[in-house]
Amino acid sequence: MEKIEEEKGINGNSNLIINTLLHISGRYNLDRATDMPAFQNPILSLQIFLLMARQNSLFKVKGTLDDVTFYERQGVHLVKKKTRLSGDRIKNDPAFERTQETFREFGTTNQVARLVRNAFPGLIKKVGDKRVPQRLTRVLFQIRKFDVTNKRGSRTAVIGLDTDSGKEVLTGFNFNIGAPLKQILPLNPVVDTSANTISINGLNPKEMLSIPSYASHFKLTGYWSRIDFLKDDYQSVRMSLDPIPLDETIQNLVLSPTESLTGDGRDLVVLLIEFMIEDAGILYPMKDKSHNAAAIVSVS
Repeated sequence: MEKIEEEKGINGNSNLIINTLLHISGRYNLDRATDMPAFQNPILSLQIFLLMARQNSLFKVKGTLDDVTFYERQGVHLVKKKTRLSGDRIKNDPAFERTQETFREFGTTNQVARLVRNAFPGLIKKVGDKRVPQRLTRVLFQIRKFDVTNKRGSRTAVIGLDTDSGKEVLTGFNFNIGAPLKQILPLNPVVDTSANTISINGLNPKEMLSIPSYASHFKLTGYWSRIDFLKDDYQSVRMSLDPIPLDETIQNLVLSPTESLTGDGRDLVVLLIEFMIEDAGILYPMKDKSHNAAAIVSVS
């Protein structure tokens, strides 16, 4: 950016330089802030105060020139135009009432997402997806729209999950977007909410599973969590099977908990499949977690 600033001093035409930089960055996708997910940056994403662009060329630029900033976020090179609106005005000016309502609902959704993540201890570490928090918040933010009891600004995903539509949206959420459970394990698990069991029948591991290179065994783990959103608390039990060889032996599998859940709350069931490698007769979890899959298979 130093060279660009020197050129500005020579010809005094900053607009020309800005246009040149935008041209260098090639074709880019312009997105008004209202089209962006609120969880990424509420102030930038809920109003059309900022015009943002993605840099798609081989030459990436970073820095600020006049009211245009070139920057990188999560590996993506972007361009944004500064806004003259302050965060304080957005939070307090009645003209932005709709934005303030969305802020409140987003804050509540963040709390719900945090509790859901915590209700499955150690699960996220077993999959190779670092964007689980953002993706889960996005889904729950959609679910809060099914809350028809409360007014805008007070709607919550907790009430949204009382509806069949809310449960349906959350069911199937994958904790590893790079390895969806249905792609790794094509059979639908059967969840018995009265017996608290997960069953998978007629599984031919070698023929049906999407197996990573060098894997010799797989392991299934079930997480059954009862979440009390009102008390900000949860109970969780884990059920797992011994590692199973990746051969053609037909498997009828049942995961059962060793203890029962008590109290009130929303029951969420997650099924995890992880792959292992055998070396000198000893089984080790594969270091590459990107092949492991886990998804919410039941919401009740």
